[in-house]
Amino acid sequence: MKLRDMYRTNWTRIKQRQYVSRACTIDGLPGRESLILIEDITSPLTVTSTGKAVKIVEKGYSWLQIAAENASWWLTVMFDEQDRLLQLYFDITGGNRFDNLENPTFRDMYLDVVMHDSGELFPLDEDELSDALRTGAVSPEEAVAAQAACDALCAFLRVHADQVIQRCRQSQKELKALLNANTL
Repeated sequence: MKLRDMYRTNWTRIKQRQYVSRACTIDGLPGRESLILIEDITSPLTVTSTGKAVKIVEKGYSWLQIAAENASWWLTVMFDEQDRLLQLYFDITGGNRFDNLENPTFRDMYLDVVMHDSGELFPLDEDELSDALRTGAVSPEEAVAAQAACDALCAFLRVHADQVIQRCRQSQKELKALLNANTL
């Protein structure tokens, strides 16, 4: 089982970053949102997970992350150096932990959902969940819960994509201003 953190501690591709986080509320649930401003990298990263190549890591890019307590998803939104939204990437989680408020963690349940700024949805990695079930990395109950969480998230996003994207743009703008104010 993969455990990931908001600061992306183990991600060596990012050599230098600025980071800011703050408390937030998502649909009445307490949570945390953060922004990583990528200042230096070992190499760019381009992904092709939806039939379309998208560069998601480059100098000057920023990553917004939003997570809520008791939610079964973790959102990472990638922006380019011009603050154009590139994609929204939802990890389906087996729980978001807020033991360290500045750096929450989540248990990755292998399923993911990518959403483009057009609202197009792409559930991903069902094969990874099947492999994790086969190898015992997740229990049958966890696999069913992960699939149900993915289905529920997709149903929600089909109705509320515009509001989610608007919230992400606003949060990125506010956190970037906060980051800039902290570096003056």
